[in-house]
Amino acid sequence: MFSMSDRNILVTGAGSGIGKATALMLGQQDAAIIVVDKNQEKAHRTFEELRGIRVRAAA
Repeated sequence: MFSMSDRNILVTGAGSGIGKATALMLGQQDAAIIVVDKNQEKAHRTFEELRGIRVRAAA
């Protein structure tokens, strides 16, 4: 598998479900995650969760 370091990945639907799981998985692989969801509150919760595990993230 190739490295996710130094990659910026935009994850749509990252507020819940598969999108959130994908954001967390990629974040744990050292990618920077851009969190996008139509529900801003859920997107912010995912962002905070990513920051809590020291993932580079933006919402």
